[in-house]
Amino acid sequence: MLKHPAFRYALAVLIGGGALYLAFYRQHLHRLAEDLEGANLLIIAAGTAVMFLSHLVRAWRYKMFLRPVAGHTRLFSAFRALIAGYATNNFIPRGGDIVRPVLFSKRENIPITSSVAVLLIERLADLIGLTALLAVIVFAFHGKLGREFPALAVLWLPIVFLFGLICLFAVLILFSEKRARRMIEFFGRGLPKRFRGAVERGAARIEEGLRGVRTGSAIPALVGTFGISVLYTASMYVSTLAFKGTGLAHVGLVGCFLLQSMSGIAFILPVPGGTGTYHFLISQALAIMFGVPPALAIAFATLTHASNYLITSIVGILFMMADGVSLTSVRKENVRPRMVATPSQ
Repeated sequence: MLKHPAFRYALAVLIGGGALYLAFYRQHLHRLAEDLEGANLLIIAAGTAVMFLSHLVRAWRYKMFLRPVAGHTRLFSAFRALIAGYATNNFIPRGGDIVRPVLFSKRENIPITSSVAVLLIERLADLIGLTALLAVIVFAFHGKLGREFPALAVLWLPIVFLFGLICLFAVLILFSEKRARRMIEFFGRGLPKRFRGAVERGAARIEEGLRGVRTGSAIPALVGTFGISVLYTASMYVSTLAFKGTGLAHVGLVGCFLLQSMSGIAFILPVPGGTGTYHFLISQALAIMFGVPPALAIAFATLTHASNYLITSIVGILFMMADGVSLTSVRKENVRPRMVATPSQ
């Protein structure tokens, strides 16, 4: 039952709905409406355009990750597949992880297993970027975080150290799959036998999946991940300018790095399009860390999310229709990677 798609989808909707309720709980709707009406929608759209530039960099990184096993592929194909995947995620959590490799493989006429395998490297690169960013955020804002959350005044150094370890472990997996497997197996020795077996099988799959696509991934991982982070933060900053003369003016570019980290966490959670989790985390960060009025914080979260959600959904669905990819065809393709021994074949 727990593995049934209907149950997982219901749980995702429940999480998103709960977060959305908490975000809007006890908000003064008339003040929220005023803040929404006072926003410059052209600037919000400009912020979304900058975010699409970050998507283009992400598509380039994906293309470069595939280079060792797929040779030359087109950047626009990677971009189309990425946006189509995001559009699917807006309705079906994690559905984009199926749509994206199917669409890209179809356009570039390459084995779908190659496209699927590189998703693991991309997730690791994202983990490196997010944990590194969180470590910097905790370090840069530890004074303010300590005032708002007194427990962090004592724990901020261990937290930074923990994020650093996670980042280091992700780097190790990304660039040395054999050592990563040994480390996973080492930490799994103290587990009960049935859990230890699952850990060892997972370690073997990680080594297998990275063997074919790891070569030459260092520069794309570092340059691409940094570029994505900078452009995403720039998108946040541009969007704050849509609320001229308000408390959002005090957030600044550095503060937008904190907002980016909150957004990253919001979209990691298995909720359709980050709906609810994004609204809650962004509005709470603005209100607690920067003293932005709650209604204004919610207005910012609502408009930035809606702009990206709508434009991504429309463009992504059009890309899928143009390439003749439907969810039915995707479900059929989804069984193929399981039938192949290694991604490089």
